[in-house]
Amino acid sequence: MGDWLRLSLVLVCLAPLVAGCGSLTPTPAATIADCATITYPSHGEPVRAYQCLPGVIGPWPAVIVLHGANGPGVDSPPFHTIAEGLAAEGFAALYVDYFCRTPPPSKEGFKPFSAEINRAWPVFLEVAGDAITYLGTVPGVDGKRVGLLGYSLGGYVSLALGAQDDRPRAIVEYYGGLPTPFSRRAGQLPPVLVLHGDADSTVPVAEAYALERYASAAGGQKTVEMQIYKGAEHSFNFQGRHYDPEAAKDAEARTLAFLRRWLLDTQ
Repeated sequence: MGDWLRLSLVLVCLAPLVAGCGSLTPTPAATIADCATITYPSHGEPVRAYQCLPGVIGPWPAVIVLHGANGPGVDSPPFHTIAEGLAAEGFAALYVDYFCRTPPPSKEGFKPFSAEINRAWPVFLEVAGDAITYLGTVPGVDGKRVGLLGYSLGGYVSLALGAQDDRPRAIVEYYGGLPTPFSRRAGQLPPVLVLHGDADSTVPVAEAYALERYASAAGGQKTVEMQIYKGAEHSFNFQGRHYDPEAAKDAEARTLAFLRRWLLDTQ
């Protein structure tokens, strides 16, 4: 198992519904061809993103990385490292500032479950969906093998997009949930990996169990893998006051295995 998903807290999280701030360390043998800040169009407006491409022959599957409610901008070093780690494992990675078109009301980002988030929500989904469209134009990227990796609020955005857009092939979400208005569309979700702590005081673990119920009620061949970590808090996989090293190690291994299974090991 590579250690690209070894996460450590390097920033203070500024909002409760935060993905956590982390750093991913590529393995010593990692090969990354190119990383750069780019812009792509979203409904006529430019969106900034940090893009990393593997240093191996493509076509590559791709993973879109979505941050939490503090919205640490596209220049955030920890998320750069996440994208670089994904590229080192053979994924084209795109870390998206999905707040770009809807700046939060303060430097602390959006307040959880606020009216501001509700108003901005349709734009969040547009920006994330347009990121998939953009990846389909990048030379070397297989636009039909795109996954989403969402943290906290980014997990909500990932699941909501997957419930209404058939292009994502897999979703990994850390301590997020599926917004209730999208629950009837759970049958449209691609394979999902849910990673959540049962002591989460920010996004209750009930959100994870609700997603499982929605998917079960939808029937069909839905794949929802869920790992609940006993005693783990929000952002359990980041070093800091809620860091749980055993849960973090297990979540890291599951994330990589899941992305490999649904994006790398299938054509």
